[in-house]
Amino acid sequence: MTGQTSESMSGKEPITAPSLDRTSSIAPTSIIQNPFIALKGTDPRRWPQDLTIDKEICSPLTDLPLPRGNVPKQIPGTPRLCTSFFVDRIRTAQQTGDTRQTLRYIPELLDQTVRWLCKLKEVYFECGVTGLLVVADDTLETATCCTGAAIDAISIYHYIDAHHRHAFRTGKELFDVEPPYTEQDEDHIDIYDLSELLLLAQNHMYSKVPTDWNNGNYTVHIIYPTMALTQLIVITAHIPHETALAVQEGQPTMKMIKLTRDIIDIDLQADEAQFMNTDLFKVLVGMVEQGIKVANMVP
Repeated sequence: MTGQTSESMSGKEPITAPSLDRTSSIAPTSIIQNPFIALKGTDPRRWPQDLTIDKEICSPLTDLPLPRGNVPKQIPGTPRLCTSFFVDRIRTAQQTGDTRQTLRYIPELLDQTVRWLCKLKEVYFECGVTGLLVVADDTLETATCCTGAAIDAISIYHYIDAHHRHAFRTGKELFDVEPPYTEQDEDHIDIYDLSELLLLAQNHMYSKVPTDWNNGNYTVHIIYPTMALTQLIVITAHIPHETALAVQEGQPTMKMIKLTRDIIDIDLQADEAQFMNTDLFKVLVGMVEQGIKVANMVP
């Protein structure tokens, strides 16, 4: 993850009894062989895609709506949400078929929205999480993501797209890669996205995020656009603590990773008040609220 920027806000929400959205349907699963041991020292560019399909380390993508948050109450003096610039740029790029510009401004719209929500909630915002994935005690660099979000150093999501995956696979600089890019498989998770989700889960583990409230899981997200660039796919991974640890230490067995998916329209409402009523905005509110509650549980 590159391009780290942050904004410091004063204070945190009071710590209350965690009334979090439990992943009650995501129960502990059976023990399986740890296929990541064989990848010790292997560049993630060479990880086989069938690892996420044939090895049964991940559940099939199951459609499950994410929690939607309500439009937050704004106190007097709060800076207004300024999204019209990014919405206009995305709309123009879509109308002209400018894939590169569309891919540029979608994550910037997410950043602008989540940054504003964090200001409103008075929490510390970072564009994602830095670090290396640890596989069997070896550190590995994962695919470079466009951006992401972390609250008080606890990761919420990373954002990636076909442009960045293609650059990572080919070892090229981002601006040297021209469209069309590698096609987006919307029904299976990309192996590089799985490595990012494992990185985020290990970040939770290092930060001592508790898992007892969540059936023993770290819950993390990765977001990417569909091939048409009109919707966002949000993959939620429920990664057992035992699995994050087994990948790190190279233990012989692990638990299966449960995956769910939500597909959200990129509703291009130029008016900020209308944008706040879109599904996309409400999903981001829900993610921020969940991230704050999880961050408040960290000792």
